[in-house]
Amino acid sequence: MWQKTTAAKLDSLDGRITWYEGEETARNLNIGGYTDWRLPNQKELHSIVDYEYIPVINPIFHISDPKAWFWSSTPFIDMPGQAIYVAFGPATGKTPAAPEDEYDVHGAGVM
Repeated sequence: MWQKTTAAKLDSLDGRITWYEGEETARNLNIGGYTDWRLPNQKELHSIVDYEYIPVINPIFHISDPKAWFWSSTPFIDMPGQAIYVAFGPATGKTPAAPEDEYDVHGAGVM
């Protein structure tokens, strides 16, 4: 079962939360009478990518920010405290050379 909409912003960092905060948020959800929520693993999260749409997510889901990155429960093996994410819209980033500009550094549906 999937949550249909994204969670509300949790802090003052423009809605960006750490992987640990994401896992805790999922564990504390109470939606539809269910309290056993969790973050999906990387394969589950990538299974809802649909390249027929922009952002590249099945339209049954509603994301509030097309540039948002969504945490999975799959950790990076060689980077403690970090995890795999999926960006359904442009996966933007900034460079020190032009900090005012954002670039699509990965492309939609990146994992």
